[in-house]
Amino acid sequence: MPTSRPAPKATESQTLREILGQPEAWAGAVKAVEERGDALRRLLAGAPAVFCGCGTSRYLAISAARVHQEVTGMAALPLAASELFLAPEGVLLPGHRGPLVAFSRSGETTETILAARFYRERGWGPVIGVTTQADSSLGAASDLALVLPWANDQSVVMTRSFTTMLLASWMGTGLAAGDETFLGELRRLPALGARAVGASRPLAAELGRDTRLRQFVFLGLGGYLGLACEGMLKLKEMTRVVAEAYAPMEFRHGPVSIVDEATAVVLLATSRGAGYHGDLLADVKRFGARTVAVGHPLDGLGADQTLPLGADFPDRSRGLLYMPFLQLLALERALVLGRDPDRPQNLTRVVRLGG
Repeated sequence: MPTSRPAPKATESQTLREILGQPEAWAGAVKAVEERGDALRRLLAGAPAVFCGCGTSRYLAISAARVHQEVTGMAALPLAASELFLAPEGVLLPGHRGPLVAFSRSGETTETILAARFYRERGWGPVIGVTTQADSSLGAASDLALVLPWANDQSVVMTRSFTTMLLASWMGTGLAAGDETFLGELRRLPALGARAVGASRPLAAELGRDTRLRQFVFLGLGGYLGLACEGMLKLKEMTRVVAEAYAPMEFRHGPVSIVDEATAVVLLATSRGAGYHGDLLADVKRFGARTVAVGHPLDGLGADQTLPLGADFPDRSRGLLYMPFLQLLALERALVLGRDPDRPQNLTRVVRLGG
């Protein structure tokens, strides 16, 4: 039997360094997108768009697509990459035309490459490949490759690459819509990122190290559902702890049955739905859950613990500031369990499939 490698101390973790380094990577994304602004505007504007990826990049696609639809007023569909080439009739209408935005950190994810090639071969529209790797197969399969090499995580789990590619996508959306207000909001995020990281660390450490909590539920509305799913995935990848994600009100319809005193329910707070979320948290508290509300607005929610973030931002651009907390929570739980967040079980940096 191979011997297990001891988990690193927090200060030695590559994953931690990548989480803390996100604001600098965000600044690079803003600059890179603006340098490609004319080309991105031309490809993205005026047609319904499809966003796809696998795993973390699938959740990225959800947040990217929902914000794109809100800001541009054009339909935007988030898909798992495999749906495009295995079951296109079930996800695209006859006569579909519009751009595909395909996300892959490595640019070598099998399903995403196949999806990009399939999409172009059928003439459905141009492909924009968003990746951190230059000279990748995804780039070769794209009409435009947006490459963000400084965001490439060396760790197995995606942290810095997720948020940086998401910000790049939102910037492209703002350019396509000609929405200078939205673009101005996004340009402010790198400067605020370090503050958000610092504010997130104490609560992430407290929750992550509390081993009385044995399962976590993440709740997010609209584009925040993708962020909630990503919080769930980070916890599963780094720790193997039970975690789930739902739209907030949907959690009451069956899944609430799992709640007990060992459950933490983390709400990604948004202005939309705020009038309902207090009742939701009151319900789960009755069943014993620890409730945590992150973001804005927090007044009237009655959460056991809160983390205010992005109070002067609208819902559409605030969510990026929530991600360091979700990532740090997973990291802290991994360390307290003696697991190595840099080398999670059964996972590799790139998923390649045969056939």
